[in-house]
Amino acid sequence: MSTVIEDSKDVVSVVMREDYEKSLERQAQDARLARVKVEAALLSKDKNSDVEALKAAFNYSIVRKLEFSDGHEVVFDPRRKLAVALEILVYANRVAKEPRLTGVALGYLCGKVEQEWKKTLFESDLAMFKVLPSGQRKTINSRVANREKRIKEFHTTRYDSEELESYDGMAHEIVETKNKFIVINGAMASGKTTLLREVQSIYKEKRYFPILITGRRTIVDEFCRSNAEDHYRRSEFDGERLGLAGVVNSIVLHRFENERKRCKVLIIDEVEDVLHHIATGTLGSSYEDRVYALDRLTELASKADKVIICDAMVTDHTINWFRDIVKAKQTIYTARPKNIANLHMQSVTESELLGKALEDVNLGRKVAIFCDYSASKMHEIMKGFRKIEGAKVFEISRKTLDKGEWSLETLDAILLNNDVVIITPIINAGVSITLAEYDQVYVLAGGTLSPTSLLQSVRRFRCAHRVVVAFRKSVGKRPVLSRQKFILNQLPDNVEDPIGEMKRLLKTESGKFLADYAVNRSYQYRGFRQVFFIAAEQMGFQLFHRGVSGKVRKNGAETKRQGKEQTLIDQRKAAFDASYKWYMGTLTCDDTGVPSERTFEQQVAHRTIVALQVLDEPRLTDELYELIFFHDLDRIVFTRMRLKRGSVASPHKITDRERLASYYATAILEVAGVNFQDLSASRITTQSASTMVGYLDNLVRLETDGQIPMMSLFTKIFPNVNVERKYKLYLVRECLTVLGLDLYHSAKSNGARIHSIRDRVESSREGGEYNLTKIADRYESLPVPKEITFHELIRQINNVGVADVWGGGR
Repeated sequence: MSTVIEDSKDVVSVVMREDYEKSLERQAQDARLARVKVEAALLSKDKNSDVEALKAAFNYSIVRKLEFSDGHEVVFDPRRKLAVALEILVYANRVAKEPRLTGVALGYLCGKVEQEWKKTLFESDLAMFKVLPSGQRKTINSRVANREKRIKEFHTTRYDSEELESYDGMAHEIVETKNKFIVINGAMASGKTTLLREVQSIYKEKRYFPILITGRRTIVDEFCRSNAEDHYRRSEFDGERLGLAGVVNSIVLHRFENERKRCKVLIIDEVEDVLHHIATGTLGSSYEDRVYALDRLTELASKADKVIICDAMVTDHTINWFRDIVKAKQTIYTARPKNIANLHMQSVTESELLGKALEDVNLGRKVAIFCDYSASKMHEIMKGFRKIEGAKVFEISRKTLDKGEWSLETLDAILLNNDVVIITPIINAGVSITLAEYDQVYVLAGGTLSPTSLLQSVRRFRCAHRVVVAFRKSVGKRPVLSRQKFILNQLPDNVEDPIGEMKRLLKTESGKFLADYAVNRSYQYRGFRQVFFIAAEQMGFQLFHRGVSGKVRKNGAETKRQGKEQTLIDQRKAAFDASYKWYMGTLTCDDTGVPSERTFEQQVAHRTIVALQVLDEPRLTDELYELIFFHDLDRIVFTRMRLKRGSVASPHKITDRERLASYYATAILEVAGVNFQDLSASRITTQSASTMVGYLDNLVRLETDGQIPMMSLFTKIFPNVNVERKYKLYLVRECLTVLGLDLYHSAKSNGARIHSIRDRVESSREGGEYNLTKIADRYESLPVPKEITFHELIRQINNVGVADVWGGGR
């Protein structure tokens, strides 16, 4: 039995005496859906319920107090999770003396220690566990050690290597050795690129036609400073080309086929970056393209007399793959330069970082900020610093490089002539900056780079002995958890049998390796900060989390506020400029660049044009601008078009696969309880939402006799909805939100909560209201499906589930 006490409009206090897990699950779900705060107190009546209550308290964050059967109380403070877990374990050991209770408490404590290790918990903090028996301390230490070991496997090798003081004089030894497979695994700033340049030069003299491959154009530019004729973009040069250096996207092109045939020595710099780029980067437009690129790389490596790969964080996975191709054991040369004295890394909040950088500017110090952010967020940071009177601010990015505003030759001068330099990931590898003025650098981590790639950015500044880093709250990408789904998501719509094609690609050597690589690499994002800090310690950094003064934090927050304010002004100007040019016929979507390289202004222009096309409006108005950029009207209408007919394209251009996706997505929402013929009659429950998600695991038979997961069809209509959500009712809510609808708790029947649908109403910036449902209806109505039950549709679904096809769940 639970007693509910309404404390205020937004906070509900609940006391629970039994059925803790079930009651908490329902209360937590209601809190998420109604967006109210719930605080639960659990009261236990005996030792058996002590254990069940503790498990439930650990599983649900809404629990604020637990009273054990002996009257002992524990207050769950979300700011002291680790301390609370330790307090409970001490109580279980000394007072309760109940083995089951001790096991639950120890397991939770170990999990929290693993989670916070090297984020907020360090070696010095382990002293707090002295109050525990030695066996429990050993368990905690073992869990920590295993966690570090697993994480280090993401970016290190366990193979033996030849330790060197430096790479000086090693070029001739590498050339003369008969070993066919060489790995250069020196620490960052150990001179690896210089060594590769010397090796390439020797092999050119020997007429071995060495090819150097990397993943970044800036590395090629740096490599080819003294031998420009090797540059892959150089088409005219005097005499005969004796070698080639380029990015992997270009080297695998047909136009370099003759050069690949001449190659006797293959050199790959930043090999992990190259493989990551092939697996998940902006290479090609399908998985077949990725497989083709890796096949070409495999051909080069298998036919070469010598293969040299280079990376400070090369992994066993990569070494093993090349060993199989080259059919030779690796020889690893590792140079460890003397550590720079007093390497420190400080973790702060975003406002604290900006405040510290602002303080440096006011003191006349040079400020370099690596900004791993989206274009819009980076624009905010840039504009915030440009509000500083007299400060010279420069952006090192693809945009300014293409405009000719900087080059590798002028980089030092740019850094010295500006007060603040905001740097994008364009120079996260292959560039060495040795200016003594930059003894400290700042890092804003946004999650577009992996933790190890972000650390590579830091080490571009060789004299920097102090790094200040801040992480956005949303840092990190969704991990790739399934090789099969990874491939399926990259297949073209015209593939007749997606499941069959996925299986075929997964059976190829390159297809399997790339899928495995993507899955392994993506695990870095699951514990982004932890991986970052553990790798930083391996590089010699000492970590500390000392805060900054309130004044510094406040100044940083004000800089951020000013940047956002100016960004809104710039966004409005860019949108209306794009609207006018599109109306006049002088601007199209093709003029806004490729998605991965768009500037902030190009992103705004592209969205404006697409929105006007989707809404069939000639030009922006003030109201339309607000509805698009602050209420996502264009995306609501876009999603409705996809759901209603499969695509926003003209009816004659919509494919059969898109129509099928529309058909099934509509039907499956009806299974959840959505009544498209009468939205007010919709009845959605936790059970109906779970039933809907269960169908996503099934395969659908195609007219071509092929098969496709229903999940693939569903995500064609709802590409940005997180189908991996733990709470299935929330998944339904997400779908309804992007359709311009609102889900709310309306009733209760036999203990089950029933949710209904109502219009989505949001406040305008001027204090009024927008009924987004009715506004969207004017542009595109919701589908009105034929009167056909989902159980008739189910005949199209194969009885074989996804799990039976690839041996696992979604």
